[in-house]
Amino acid sequence: MQNGILLILAAVGLFAALPFLKTENGAPLPWHRTSLADMPPGALAPGVPRQVALRGAKPQSLEGFTLTPVARFETEALVLSRRAYRFDAMAPLSPVDLALGWGPMSDPAQTTSLKISQSGRFYRWRMTDTTTLGRREIGDNSANMHMIPLDAAQAAMLQSLGAGDVIELRGWLVDVSGPDGSRWRTSRTRTDFGGGACEIVLIESLRRIPATPEASG
Repeated sequence: MQNGILLILAAVGLFAALPFLKTENGAPLPWHRTSLADMPPGALAPGVPRQVALRGAKPQSLEGFTLTPVARFETEALVLSRRAYRFDAMAPLSPVDLALGWGPMSDPAQTTSLKISQSGRFYRWRMTDTTTLGRREIGDNSANMHMIPLDAAQAAMLQSLGAGDVIELRGWLVDVSGPDGSRWRTSRTRTDFGGGACEIVLIESLRRIPATPEASG
């Protein structure tokens, strides 16, 4: 019980400190994010996720679940949407899903033309009359990711994120076995669709980074 109280206090303390967090060069990170609709055009995370397969990684236990790392994973990405979960089977381990975009799906001029939502551990998008990206381009440059925080600070950061934030994420893709025998297998590619296409990410580090559009031309 005491440990639980300490974790709650730590999370509250981090929320209080978030407005004063700074970038590596000392510039303050704004607490109030800019609306995607108000951002200038240009890719905010022009690179693609980086992944290195692991072999024979030792499983570890967390919150009664068994996690088996299958790949090292890093990305910079635009948060398209965030959804918190409290009552499903994965919620004790993964309380937040992030829908992330990179490359053309990190360009506000493109993403604001889509109708984006999350529910049931899925990320959904719908094209509109102003969408210029193709379906494959949208799917290959965005994903729904089940996020696993290692501590209260990471959990608080996840809860504070929202559409318009640009993040740097480092960690591992993991397969998960639940205490009731249930199993979840992480996606191992960014080009899949539908059931099983979500990444399950055990976080090593997570931080906001400045939202600077890539210069065109």
